[in-house]
Amino acid sequence: MAQAIPPAASPPPNLEGPPSIVDGTTSNSPDMEQLTQAVHAPMQQRVRKTAEKVSADRSGNNNTSSDGSGIARTGSPCREMVVTKDISSPKLSMANSYYAGSLIWISMTSFVVGLVAVVGSQFENAVQSVFKYNDVTQHSACTTVLPILGSMAVLNVGLAFPAMGWQFSMLYQPVTPSSTTVLRLKFLYWCETMFLIQYIGGVVGLVSFIFYGIRLKMEFDGFYSTWGRLAWAVNAVLVLLVAYQWVVFDRFRTHQKRQLGAPNELEHVGSWKFRRWISGLLGKKAKTTSEFRANLYASVKRGQVIEVQALLANALEGLTTENFLDKMGGVDMGIGSVYQWLWRRHNRGKYALVSPLHVAVSHGHVECIHALRQYQANLDIVATTDIFSKELAVPPLFYADSRDTMNVLLEYGANHLMVPSFGTAMTTTVLQHNLFLDRVGLARLLEDHGCDYALTPLHALAAAGDVAAVQYYMKNGVDPDMLGEYYVGLNQRTPLHWAAVMGRTRVVEALLLHRATVDFTDRMGRTPLHWAARHNQVGAINALLSNHANPICLDDSNMTPLDVGSHSGTLREPAVRSLVSCGSLDINGAYCGDTPLHLALKQGHKEAALALIACGADIYQTNRDGRRAIDCCISAELQYSIKKASGSVDVYISYDPPYYAFAKAVCDSVETNFISVNLRPVFET
Repeated sequence: MAQAIPPAASPPPNLEGPPSIVDGTTSNSPDMEQLTQAVHAPMQQRVRKTAEKVSADRSGNNNTSSDGSGIARTGSPCREMVVTKDISSPKLSMANSYYAGSLIWISMTSFVVGLVAVVGSQFENAVQSVFKYNDVTQHSACTTVLPILGSMAVLNVGLAFPAMGWQFSMLYQPVTPSSTTVLRLKFLYWCETMFLIQYIGGVVGLVSFIFYGIRLKMEFDGFYSTWGRLAWAVNAVLVLLVAYQWVVFDRFRTHQKRQLGAPNELEHVGSWKFRRWISGLLGKKAKTTSEFRANLYASVKRGQVIEVQALLANALEGLTTENFLDKMGGVDMGIGSVYQWLWRRHNRGKYALVSPLHVAVSHGHVECIHALRQYQANLDIVATTDIFSKELAVPPLFYADSRDTMNVLLEYGANHLMVPSFGTAMTTTVLQHNLFLDRVGLARLLEDHGCDYALTPLHALAAAGDVAAVQYYMKNGVDPDMLGEYYVGLNQRTPLHWAAVMGRTRVVEALLLHRATVDFTDRMGRTPLHWAARHNQVGAINALLSNHANPICLDDSNMTPLDVGSHSGTLREPAVRSLVSCGSLDINGAYCGDTPLHLALKQGHKEAALALIACGADIYQTNRDGRRAIDCCISAELQYSIKKASGSVDVYISYDPPYYAFAKAVCDSVETNFISVNLRPVFET
């Protein structure tokens, strides 16, 4: 990902965006609406919210604070006091944008070339006299085509206005702060109208050019003079510039809509095939390697686990790496509606070099995924494609189309926040990819794991663990609490959230070193510590706690980080000890109505429950409803395991030493029915 760093530029000022509103209530008062509406306002209208640490109220009473504007905010005892202050309109920082720099650059270039073309076409005689091109007086290339194309290029400079962050040029506006439905603003209609006019004009011009070319046998009047050839060359350059400008604008527009959570249409399916015959011409070793490769791919596709394991046993010997690539076919993407339909490249054969893991995932063979992972297959390896098939250059997670397959990859730690490429059609996350395909179930699974919409390059690099790139952005003045490009992302997460989700400890430390807000809350009220605990990221948990992260901060469900981790079932003993060792967190506290042990047992998470018990959780602690934790087990087997781990006993059996064998047999028979038994001699009773 490091190669995605843009060239060094002068340090831009911080692009500051507000953190999510910290509130423990669900009030719909006008004051609260005023607060929430600012979250999705344009960059100029938003306010900077800085969090100030306050001591936790151990008595459980809610805190009330004011931000100086007469608006009172209430929250849980562990919530932060939020202070707001107005900021001036920030200048554009292209260092943390996927498309803004390219859009501005191509727009300015097109504007300059178009302006020169218009001026040159109106003063043709003067230009010819300067360059002494007096052999031809008038050319249609100058009198008709050149001024039209030049005017189009000049007018298209407006496409760069949204990238400059100007309010009048905003493209979308969310219907409500929490809605994934967006309103199309007037400037976007103007842009689309311009595109349709230019598209129709381009089609008419191409047809006319072909018609008159055939009629005149391609003997246009300007082809035989130096000035005419120069004019036609400028026409060709303008056509290419305008076309590329529209491509970049469309990608910029799509990204702005995506980060607000508004779904779009996408098709991404694939098939695969192999070409082995040419390897016979390359020698015995190449032929053997090709046959081995073909057999492995065929076994993976059919789900033959034993064959896959046997082949992989010799993978390093035969292929030197388990992450080799082979060809896989697919089709292009498309988006609907009149404007978007014109951008669609209709289905045509495309191919990508993919790994065996891509094939196993695309065909849903979970056993093969396990087998490949045993041989350290790279979970985030990106398929290789040509420049016309970049939408297929994605990691295996994008190929998963079943919940079981997705779950396996997520459990192994695949980077679900990965953005495959910067500034292309695949500047997207796997969450957006599945939303575009209407895979709602998979999208909800990804959201539960903390997956988000593609926001900024800094977010993607933080999730990838690229410390050098993150430090580069920080040194160039990028705000570590950035929430998106020009808009606030739907989930309102900072790069620190993304780094915590993926457990990038060094990135977490680097962001905190540059004054990232350690307890920044997202749309769900969760801090980075919540997400680190959710994924059992011990290194990130320790880094956050060492920077004074609040271990008893409650999210919108009144859950602490320990509660979130216990409910997910991923939490293990080292992470629990780190959270409990801070001293302010009660492992038996029922902050949300249930203790962490209640939450783990209700979900049937045995390993998480055992980790909590090892750190001091009480199985007889009651929740808000008066139920003991041990009574919340979803099965007798789970209850038996918990009682054995905690030392709880259902039945005591005393025996005389001569009858130990019989007593042991009775004990084993009783325990097969998941009843805990304590076997002891008579003299110990």
